[in-house]
Amino acid sequence: MVRIRPRQSLLELWRATVDYSYRDGVWTPAGRAEPNSTSDAEQLLCLMYPASQIAAFKLDRPDETARDLREALAQLGDAVEIPRRLIMAMRAYMERYTAGANTPVFAGGSYLEPRVEGELLTPEQRRLDVVDSFSMSITLSLATLGFLNVFEKVVRRPALLAQIAELEEMASRRLTAAMVGLLRSFTVHSFAPDSPAGRVLCQTVNQRGLPPKKIVAELHEALAQVRAGLAEVTLGSGGAEELDNEEHLFECGWSWGIIRDAPEVPTAEPLDQPVGVAVRRPFLYFTVVALDGILDLFSERTRILDLLTEEQQGFMRALQIRWDLTQQYWSILAGFGGERWPLEDIPWRTTDGRESDYYSLLVTSVTVEALVQRRAVDLDLARVGRVLEELSARGRVTRRALEEDPAVEMHVPGVRLNLYGAEDLPSGQRGPEVVWPVADFATALLKRTIRVASLAGGTELRDRLLRLTDDVWDHLHLRRL
Repeated sequence: MVRIRPRQSLLELWRATVDYSYRDGVWTPAGRAEPNSTSDAEQLLCLMYPASQIAAFKLDRPDETARDLREALAQLGDAVEIPRRLIMAMRAYMERYTAGANTPVFAGGSYLEPRVEGELLTPEQRRLDVVDSFSMSITLSLATLGFLNVFEKVVRRPALLAQIAELEEMASRRLTAAMVGLLRSFTVHSFAPDSPAGRVLCQTVNQRGLPPKKIVAELHEALAQVRAGLAEVTLGSGGAEELDNEEHLFECGWSWGIIRDAPEVPTAEPLDQPVGVAVRRPFLYFTVVALDGILDLFSERTRILDLLTEEQQGFMRALQIRWDLTQQYWSILAGFGGERWPLEDIPWRTTDGRESDYYSLLVTSVTVEALVQRRAVDLDLARVGRVLEELSARGRVTRRALEEDPAVEMHVPGVRLNLYGAEDLPSGQRGPEVVWPVADFATALLKRTIRVASLAGGTELRDRLLRLTDDVWDHLHLRRL
């Protein structure tokens, strides 16, 4: 018996979000950290994402808004006022994160921290664009455009229609800028098999104790199609030149921000594209974040409502190529060898030598979506399910934590990702080393467990995963603020 009550939980979330965010008639973007382009988008998406993805939660047709939705959002007004207040909140967000010359801003802001406690980041560092904001802005912009697309059909007041048209223009421009940002943040990292990165990769995937030369040869063969596809990627940061040496191994995905020396992407209208400083190396966390955002671009709702301009459709196709190749690359590594999967050898180790259960969860995230694409059987899903069960136990989600248990730090303060390159700025200024703290292990675990459970064909596997879902939900419920 599933203990989660999805509708009731969402209504409670909506009520809490509005009670906290809507103060004195104004949507207030504030939380435990100072407002920034990512956290403010997350705050709005607490309402806008369910409203855009779940028909029973739609708010764009006032005469069809369910009574319990109206009650949960009563602080915003009645069914007619709710869409207007949301438009005001979304417009305020778009204006707040737009700089001079009508340029959208994707700064990390207060989410960025110095690696060494006590040091202070420079203002220029806090203005650095981050992939998290690009991805979140794609999701928010699409939710906004979809909402306006439907709502404007029932609006008669010229003043409100004018507001809708202005917000549509702002959301579409932000969507274009976010897509361009992701194109300029994609990267390929090439390295020799006998380099430190090469040795780590070979050790990670070598679950059969084969000689290094044999593993390298098998990797070249398994990744040949991905390599050929990446060689054709040129728009944005590209990275095809990294593949010139066919003896080298490689990895692909998204860095934390715009790559250093990434060329500008041609756009129909002038768009200020900042100089990048991020290293040419993919980060698992930002790769998964980018993949999740890009997925919204080719969703059924985006297609049906025709939300993308012709130019954006071109950018979408370019991003989809990168999405496909990246999914393929990481899923090949996760299941390499066929017997014992490298994914099952927890924790996953990245090519910079760092290892964490959190990295295993991130690779699991990519693997699940790859399994969806190839219509995986329950046998493969069961293997992923066992990994999720082990991660939940190792992460002390379904097991009691010990005194001073290091696993607790993965939740609070979370995994701290070094943003290599953020200390060397385009202006020539040098600042402290920068980290991005990530504390979403339990919520990411819940999301992926539900995803695998929804794909399971067999009753036994689905029930087992739903029990795990309940346990993770109970853990989150006890930690709520």
